Amino acid sequence: MGIIHEQVLGMLQTPPKFGCGLSVAGNVPNLQRFDGTTGSYEPNYTLTPLTVQVDVAAIDGELPLTSINARTLLTNIHWYELSAAGARTEIVMKGNASTPAGYASLVNTEGAANAGQLQIAKNAAPGEPIQLVFEADLRYNSDVFHIELPFSVQCRDTTPSVRCKFDTPDVVAFNPIHDSTTLPVVLTVWENNREAERSHFIPVWEVRREDGSWSEYGSELTDYWMSIAADRMSASLDMDLMGDGVSVRVRLRYDREGNPAGVTLEPGDLSVPFCRFEATRTLGRYDSAMLNMTNTLAEWSTVIRPEVVFKDNKGNIADPDKFFRVTVYAGQPGKALTTADVVGSGRVVNIPRSRGNASGLKVGYSVDEIGPFKAWADADGALITDADGALLLIR
Repeated sequence: MGIIHEQVLGMLQTPPKFGCGLSVAGNVPNLQRFDGTTGSYEPNYTLTPLTVQVDVAAIDGELPLTSINARTLLTNIHWYELSAAGARTEIVMKGNASTPAGYASLVNTEGAANAGQLQIAKNAAPGEPIQLVFEADLRYNSDVFHIELPFSVQCRDTTPSVRCKFDTPDVVAFNPIHDSTTLPVVLTVWENNREAERSHFIPVWEVRREDGSWSEYGSELTDYWMSIAADRMSASLDMDLMGDGVSVRVRLRYDREGNPAGVTLEPGDLSVPFCRFEATRTLGRYDSAMLNMTNTLAEWSTVIRPEVVFKDNKGNIADPDKFFRVTVYAGQPGKALTTADVVGSGRVVNIPRSRGNASGLKVGYSVDEIGPFKAWADADGALITDADGALLLIR
């Protein structure tokens, strides 16, 4: 029987297809966590390097074949580190050292089963990943494919957000006429969004001195206006004794591991958690007037007795002698009153008619605010104390 039909089957040439990627080999993850309070990394790549490997799988033609590890097909293997501006620097190994520094090994041997493998032995900065690029050629049959893959090493900042705050406003205005002379202050410390472990911190209460410097409260003889609780979480200010005003702050000796006593606070270091407030003394706005005065003076009058009163936006000020010092003057009409015309001090003073003349009597007064208690000092600025060493306070 003869051949009925003949047909020639041509070979369809289909380019191979590849899947390429980078992955982490081993148990060291590609994500670091940095704790700024201890300066530690987890994991620390300088101790346990991060290993990155190249994964290449090939499918030849239209029919799927068994996936093979094609790392042995890699040639012209290179790794590059990128700068923040994107400039490339090739990673080159010289013995156990690398340029740029921070890499433990790089396998660029063609035909090796782990070709392209890179060990990273340096830590990334939080928010500043290490940016890398892998490049190589892959030769498969008669085809050459170029591979370029990016890789980044990430670091997350897990430093606890530690902050502190007083329960007072940032500026406390103390009016001694109406306000309580005691100001309680409570300190609260947070780690992230919850109150901090008490064993993690020690509050250090500080006050600003007249020269602008800060030092711990209690370190000077004039530190008599505030009492600090034993646990250092609260304080009480005697506003009558604080002078014209004070600036108070707390800096924290903080250690997440529970050893705050081992932390040293450097003068002026505000990189540590801190909070502050100010308290100022002010009498506010007030008015005064002289009562028991008439526009005319009877000829038989020998003495007048006016009274100076004070009021503010809340009405008459009770016991104004605690806050104001009044000086009364009397003289002849048509002449300016001077210190030579002082009759006496006080809100109520007897003024003799004889201080005037036939045309009448001119009366006036001046007001000085009585300031806060302050430590008594001599002409040279030395503080004066009693026999027991206690400061003498004056107004």
